[in-house]
Amino acid sequence: MNRDRLKVGTGSAKNSDRRRDKGLLVEIAIMVAHTASDLSCWMVNCSSTQVLHFQDFVPCPISQSSFNVLMSMDWQSFGFKLKGGFMDDEGNAVLEWDNLTFARVDIAIHTYHGIVQEWQRSEPDKYVVRKALKLALHNLKANHAGEFISCHGKKILEYVPDLAQSIAGLISSSNDREFRDECAALLGLGSGQDVSEGAVRSCIGDRMARIIEMGDGKEKAEDGAPPYLFECEKLDEDSPLLDEEDGDDDMIFDF
Repeated sequence: MNRDRLKVGTGSAKNSDRRRDKGLLVEIAIMVAHTASDLSCWMVNCSSTQVLHFQDFVPCPISQSSFNVLMSMDWQSFGFKLKGGFMDDEGNAVLEWDNLTFARVDIAIHTYHGIVQEWQRSEPDKYVVRKALKLALHNLKANHAGEFISCHGKKILEYVPDLAQSIAGLISSSNDREFRDECAALLGLGSGQDVSEGAVRSCIGDRMARIIEMGDGKEKAEDGAPPYLFECEKLDEDSPLLDEEDGDDDMIFDF
């Protein structure tokens, strides 16, 4: 097994409410193998995951509340499609995936109650388990940028090649040399670099993909301006371009 090629995300959370489950700590680890070559003794191309659950370092059945958290998590925001799941008579949880693009996914949950009496122990707080699971998924996504794009983001990426081809075609077919040079400059292509239609298409596609990946999975919009496909200087208030009249309604573009 090549551990360096495994994708791992971890998260932990504890209960801050002293009136319930005092000292409760939940740790969750998610390990993903992209291809069969990353594995040795494990089952490969497995479309289901048996969730390992430990309580105070001892294997034990998973609680119903923890299973409900697994079933209600927004897996699609991290590139997973949950098909279903079930708990067997022994309390083992199994998650079933739809169109899994990875060779195998493993999940382990550990709940630790700290120093409390046996009679004080209760079912893990679902909010603590949910927080730990969400942190583990975000950690997995942050540690491996571009590899756990949301299902929505993947659909958008499917349109990038055609859109990049269309934009590159418009630029290359223009008869205005100054316009073509300005577009190349905005793309970061210098005079000594390849400015063919293929190079322009590749550059535009790469920039689009990066912007989609940067914005993928963000729950709230960040303050300030969003990222742009092309970086250019802002026009000054005294810029003559702002004072020009729009001209006639029927404008002719020299492409």
